[in-house]
Amino acid sequence: MSEKTKAAIFSLLIIVVIGAVAWAVAFKFFDIEPTEPIAREPTPVVSTEPRPSLVGSNSSIATTSTETRRTYKVKGEDGRVIAVRDFTESALQDKNNKEVKYLAGEDENGFIEDALYVISFFSEDDSFTISLFAQPIGATRKRAESELLSKLGIEQADACLLRYVVLVPFDVDKNYSGRNLGFSFCPGAVQLP
Repeated sequence: MSEKTKAAIFSLLIIVVIGAVAWAVAFKFFDIEPTEPIAREPTPVVSTEPRPSLVGSNSSIATTSTETRRTYKVKGEDGRVIAVRDFTESALQDKNNKEVKYLAGEDENGFIEDALYVISFFSEDDSFTISLFAQPIGATRKRAESELLSKLGIEQADACLLRYVVLVPFDVDKNYSGRNLGFSFCPGAVQLP
């Protein structure tokens, strides 16, 4: 593993630890009572959407097709439950921490050396961490956002409700490291070039 990769991972771990401590302090300071746990079992959802009857047909009548997709419920930043596409079976389980799953940037051997970003899910608090590892970070953030939206099957407005951080290590961009950059389309996001 290269020194750059080690430094990036170390920076990311420090940021995650600081974030975890901040969460713990916030919960203790504001005396927030945890609500009842959210069911972790995927829930089948039936979606009915009109589909065109035949390609090239002159008929404007649509047929109704029923398709089933499995959802996973995550608790949002404000406590609201958000139903997302069940990503848990396709995500890669962390070898050392069963509470962490990787949606992008990791494979069976660990960190992918040329990964532009890593998307992690922490089931303990239903949060996502998006770590950016390539310049320009504005373009990298947009690619990571797009992949996350696709994997979760949600719109931008729903993504803004998630518990998440978008981070960049110091060795990738010293000007933006140590800050939650946010999703580019959410209120309060850091504007990147």
